[in-house]
Amino acid sequence: MKICAACCNELPQSSFSKKQWKLKQYERRCTDCIAANRELQLKPPTKTVNKEEDHKPTCYICLDDGPDELGGKVMRDCSCRGSAGYVHLSCAANYAEQKCLSGARIKEDPWVTCPNCHQDYRGDVAIGMANNHLAFVENKFPNNHSLFLDAQVTRLESLTSKNHNRSISQTEEAEQIADTILRKIRQMEARGTPITEDNRVFEAYAYEILGCMILEEGDRSKFPGALTHLKKSLQVATAINFSFGITRIKVLIDKVNSELCGDDNDGGLKSHKIMYEQKLDTYGKSSCDTIREGLTYAKALKNHHHGVEADRLLAELYDISKRYHGSDHEITQSVNSLKSHCYARVVSVTSNEASSHETVQALSFKDYDDDDVLRYHFLEYDGSFDSCVIEGPITYDGSPTNKTSLSIEDIIFAMGTPVICHGLEYIIDGQVGDIRSWNSESKCYTIYWEDESLEPCEVHQSNVRVSECICDECIQSLLLQF
Repeated sequence: MKICAACCNELPQSSFSKKQWKLKQYERRCTDCIAANRELQLKPPTKTVNKEEDHKPTCYICLDDGPDELGGKVMRDCSCRGSAGYVHLSCAANYAEQKCLSGARIKEDPWVTCPNCHQDYRGDVAIGMANNHLAFVENKFPNNHSLFLDAQVTRLESLTSKNHNRSISQTEEAEQIADTILRKIRQMEARGTPITEDNRVFEAYAYEILGCMILEEGDRSKFPGALTHLKKSLQVATAINFSFGITRIKVLIDKVNSELCGDDNDGGLKSHKIMYEQKLDTYGKSSCDTIREGLTYAKALKNHHHGVEADRLLAELYDISKRYHGSDHEITQSVNSLKSHCYARVVSVTSNEASSHETVQALSFKDYDDDDVLRYHFLEYDGSFDSCVIEGPITYDGSPTNKTSLSIEDIIFAMGTPVICHGLEYIIDGQVGDIRSWNSESKCYTIYWEDESLEPCEVHQSNVRVSECICDECIQSLLLQF
């Protein structure tokens, strides 16, 4: 219902033309008032000095800043910025319905993708649009099994990959949707209904999601169940030669097997790299799915002590995400969070007054979040390369930390820390490498160089230099101090 500015009556949408319905309240006339040529009675609102009121978000479809007929407010869960992209869920759903019913060829799925920024909806808008999509299919195409499965997969994606603050009830709903997809395919098989390749892709995806949700719980006792789902997914994907899915599922299976066996080799890195490159080729560098896959790859690199490569990838992902999605977008914030975590120069302490606990290991990235391990932040060199300032022990409960000045020989940098070295005749000044291991007897780090033509070598800790980051400016600044 909206008010006609001529007769001042509150009338339904059918009383207005499409053009009039979209006009502001003081400009809108119903069809009867237009036919009778009645003049506008409502006056435009007076200018307000309240800047917040002046810049109220407005639905880009109906041009109204108030709630829709169902009381829904304007929302935005995409990559639009500024005043663009706000929409009533009902308006976006109506737009998608009209596009589907018109039969026009469109490049992007209107149920999934914002037509303004051309990025997928996420969060509440993605969930709402997915639910509207299913209702539309069940109403208009009740006997179309493929469209039903497609709509259910859209719902499943909205609750999982596009919803990173998932509640317990949403997790349970996602499990029910995955079961619905699998049950529907079993029913189609029993009735002799043809199963398309797309249907099999949906089946593989449902099994994959069931496995992934078990992994997310983190309960190792349930990992065999996750492995069962993932193997079923791989079996279906292999049967239809779904290469994109095969690679992704193999990585997940490798991850589960690694967790169950306690294996920590580099074998999975190649698969992570392939998956990231596949997403780049399929969706482009600006896609949220591509960036999130890049985050997974960067974390795997850091876990396996490839610190230089992880740092460079995260810097690139942050620049891309900030440019295409804005600094406030959840994907940009996720990149920035992992970037800050990876860029932290973490050390353990061998023996000094800062700690009563004696640690003689080079910490792994996996130790960064372990409250049972004493960790310190390397802050800066203290006047020379012979001493430094550290802060810690690091805690995540807000406990106070202390800054302490130590000899550089009393700390051990974590594995994967990017470094440059001096005093090595065969290493070009400024060559960046990362720490892969620590020898407590010789007090040497094993360095793997970014230039893979250079052989890895042991370097005494006194010849290792660490900068805040590995951008050219920071590296050159450190080189000038040699």
